[in-house]
Amino acid sequence: MATLQITFVSESAGYDNVLGWYNSRTGEAGIIFINTNDDGPNAGISAGTTASLQADQADIDAGYIGFFVIPNGADIYGTGENSVLNGPLTFDTKPNGDGQILDADGKKLRGEQGEIIFTDPELNKHDTDYTSAHPGRQKHRDLDSDDADGITGRI
Repeated sequence: MATLQITFVSESAGYDNVLGWYNSRTGEAGIIFINTNDDGPNAGISAGTTASLQADQADIDAGYIGFFVIPNGADIYGTGENSVLNGPLTFDTKPNGDGQILDADGKKLRGEQGEIIFTDPELNKHDTDYTSAHPGRQKHRDLDSDDADGITGRI
């Protein structure tokens, strides 16, 4: 097993986004940061917050480990103890090849505009690439718009 450390850097989104991870080989999925809003009195996170994820090195090397954003997911699903975001999640693909995250009851989770945004463009509606990656750093847009804001983190 290898340990991935994910460090929150910043966000400039108007939504209370959720950042999660998935393993496309095993179907495992989970939440890394349940609320990436870093401003105001109800901030869910602050710069420098770090989370760890355990994964098989072979899955990392093969590109099976990916990340997703649920646009405004913290507002839609809540962040309390009984939120579906705190329960078991799974990753799957729809017949058209788009990715999806399912809760413990097999219900598809959705973001503010309907879809969850994945780091692998092939899993997104219309194969849209929402990320810009630099060595060790990723930025995710939270909307299907060229000028959308998002979150930035180090992996």
